[in-house]
Amino acid sequence: MKILRADVKGPIRIYVVESPEDLPGFYEFVNENPFMGFDTETTGLDWWNAGDGFHCRLAQFGNHDTAWILPIELGEIYVQAMKWALGKAERLAAQNRGFDLHTVEEGCGVDPFPLVQKTWDTKILAHLVDGRAVKEGGVGLKLEELVPHYIDKEMGAQVKKSMTAIAQDLNRQKKVAGYSYRDKEKQTHRVLFEDEPGITPEDLKARGFSYVREFKEPIYGKVNKENVWKKVPLFHEGYLLYAGMDPIFAYRLTKTLFPLVPRKSLHYGLIGWEHRFNWICYQMERNGYLVDEKYTRDRIKELEAEEARLLEIIQGYGVESPGSNEQLVAALQGFGVKLTQKTDPTERHPEGQYRMDEGILSSIEHPLAQAVLDYKGASKKRSNWFEKALNSRDKNGRVHASTNSLQARTGRTSVTGAIPAQTLPAGTGYVRNCFLAEEGHVTATVDYSSMELMFLAADSGDRRMLKAYNEGEDLHNITAAGAFGLMGWDPNNKDSKHPKRKAGKGTNYTVCFGGGWNAVSTQWDIEEEDAKKAVNGFWETFPATKVLSRACMDEARQNGFIYTVTGRRILTDEKRPYAGMNYRIQGTCRDITVRGAIELDKRGFTKWLRLIIHDEFVFSFPRERAEELTKQAAEIIQFVYNGLLIPADGEIGEQSWGSVIDKEGSKH
Repeated sequence: MKILRADVKGPIRIYVVESPEDLPGFYEFVNENPFMGFDTETTGLDWWNAGDGFHCRLAQFGNHDTAWILPIELGEIYVQAMKWALGKAERLAAQNRGFDLHTVEEGCGVDPFPLVQKTWDTKILAHLVDGRAVKEGGVGLKLEELVPHYIDKEMGAQVKKSMTAIAQDLNRQKKVAGYSYRDKEKQTHRVLFEDEPGITPEDLKARGFSYVREFKEPIYGKVNKENVWKKVPLFHEGYLLYAGMDPIFAYRLTKTLFPLVPRKSLHYGLIGWEHRFNWICYQMERNGYLVDEKYTRDRIKELEAEEARLLEIIQGYGVESPGSNEQLVAALQGFGVKLTQKTDPTERHPEGQYRMDEGILSSIEHPLAQAVLDYKGASKKRSNWFEKALNSRDKNGRVHASTNSLQARTGRTSVTGAIPAQTLPAGTGYVRNCFLAEEGHVTATVDYSSMELMFLAADSGDRRMLKAYNEGEDLHNITAAGAFGLMGWDPNNKDSKHPKRKAGKGTNYTVCFGGGWNAVSTQWDIEEEDAKKAVNGFWETFPATKVLSRACMDEARQNGFIYTVTGRRILTDEKRPYAGMNYRIQGTCRDITVRGAIELDKRGFTKWLRLIIHDEFVFSFPRERAEELTKQAAEIIQFVYNGLLIPADGEIGEQSWGSVIDKEGSKH
């Protein structure tokens, strides 16, 4: 048995099991510790490829100052020891538990359901304490951010850099790989020992070669941050220290964070609520999404052809490589374009370089600049959307997006990885057509109708806004009329549209998301004067919303945070107390969506669920039951708040996700 020692606010011991003879000590540790931190080390992040390039290497258990490491990679006896420990534990803690559960389920055959019922996720607890990212002035949610703040200031950098340092160490380790030599024409060649075992310098000289020399190559090949997880030797001391600290950190973070969760959040049951929703997201990730290979490859070919066409245009202007700043600068200056903005000085470029980013190129009125923008755009679409989907498939042709159940400050979920859902183009199925419902199924989407505005009406109790929703009036027309007068609009004719309805609509949604007249103007293409009138008109037309806004602002100023209706504390910025109402709206609406997901799960809908994006649910329903199930799902997730029904409705397409958006009359 190997024993490693460290010091993090006290002595740390890490016991590394090297043979079955070491297991009794591990069993004794588990029996004495009903609550433990848990973590795994793997060959990468692609858990869906278990048995096909992905596997679990280590499993680690720990308490406040002691950890045990099982070498899962070495055989079934260690897998069984891990399974026993997972079953024996009364409570577990893990940072981002979903990944470890996917790992032990897919790679080791462990049923995750008993584990989710007893495993705290430190990432969830940390968000309930402070949901802000580091760039927002918060602690952050990554382990390397949480550890220095809550445990040990110096350890954060070590956690982040440790695997990088290991990769560098492995790259320094080299071995003699063969001989280099020169032929009669003085050309240098190499022969590898693996190609000619037993080859000697004398053999090469006997063949007429000269200047025979040994050459070395890294023992582990080229090691980088992506492949270091596979290449690092199982018992590398730095790797074991990195691995052994993780369950100790998870244990300590749980003990530290629990008392910091606001009492109101505890009273409202948010810890259990978030862990349950996290389990639903886990199941969605496991379900995966089928990829239409032909459609995806066809789009790749189209984009490659477009890139080739644009490259020909670019090269016609004397630029061989669109990625070369120097070539672009020289060409544009040659055409008389005046460049002024430079990058910061560096050692290589003491005076900086002229910037050639998207913002700069967009401001240049020259066909070369536009061609480069279009070329880069086509390249990004190809690689970020279509190739990513194709290359991320498992052996069954599915992709498994990462769903962060609790991500933004307000708790909003995010979907990343093979399906970057938040960045897909709106209003078109161009990319979404890559993703298919099951064979014999169709895609259905169900979402809430104007949830943020309806919540604002119910939360503020504004009489005019509530009247509009209860009587089916168009709120955007009302806002426009309040700001600009009737202007010929007939309020008694439901088909009539106010001439300034666009300004009213832009204002309604922008105010809900915390924006002012400038945001209305820029985001909705509204003239500044109209934007100012529309925003003023909003507050005058719906006075109770202004009262709510001031109350949220006062709460933010006084406390540095606001509470949502569901008991979630959202920390605010000292200079932006006016965002308080927006946080209350967004945070509560997120929780209304989560409540919908939990209700759907209770009724067995999770097996059909593919994605949750903001307030929209994407399903794969059997074709013959699609209409029935879509109607049921909409009824399940709808919600009454302060007497106002926040309804939901659905749309049914064909097999592809994009078909819902592309069909005639789609609300999307």
